[in-house]
Amino acid sequence: MARILSAEGLKIKGTWMMALIVIGPLGVVLCMMLDYALRSDYIEKVYPDPWTGLIMEAQMLIPLSIAMGATLLASLLAGIEHQQNTWKYILALPLSKFWVYVGKGIQLLLLLLISGILTSLGFVFLWGYNGFEEGIPWLPMFQGTLYPTLAAIPVMMIQLWLSMVIHNQALPIATGVLGATVAPAFSEWLPWAYTRKVIPAEEMASDFYANEPEKWIPIALVMGLIILVAGAWHFSRREVK
Repeated sequence: MARILSAEGLKIKGTWMMALIVIGPLGVVLCMMLDYALRSDYIEKVYPDPWTGLIMEAQMLIPLSIAMGATLLASLLAGIEHQQNTWKYILALPLSKFWVYVGKGIQLLLLLLISGILTSLGFVFLWGYNGFEEGIPWLPMFQGTLYPTLAAIPVMMIQLWLSMVIHNQALPIATGVLGATVAPAFSEWLPWAYTRKVIPAEEMASDFYANEPEKWIPIALVMGLIILVAGAWHFSRREVK
């Protein structure tokens, strides 16, 4: 597995993937800066403390950015092989198709975790930029981005499976966009809704969100593992063209 991950790391050098994991957090931070520049007085009145205001305003952006990031990164990870028609060469090596697939899944998770950490550092910057007098709440800062990232693991694995088994990436990307924008409104049990259920703030501004990481993160981890293993099993039994 270490060799597979090392090989995957070499493949993504010089691709858009490294830029994407920076563009996402940067976009969130810039939008938040604009939000506070235009609505800071309103935000201070609505929320009980600066942290709740910051994290709840960010929740308009974070779930969408994670879901879209998972969609694009999964498509790019699979697209490297699809576009260059290198599957047969890779799978001719003494490597299990199952573990090649799992390696892609781990790589996708690592990239999104890095993006989550960068977003947390962006929150730290916003805390100072907005001049909040309270000390920086370091633990919630990282919980605010890493909890939703962990809760999004099932979405990552669904997108990975679609991107790996479908050569034309239009369908996986369309599925990811619809899932990110529409699915959470239908049921809290759909994987795309999990990111909104793990917000580390005591007071919610909407019933659409919840502070229940102890419930939803274990569900996401188990479901993500099941989808990853099922996808790897399916991929290992397919004849790759």
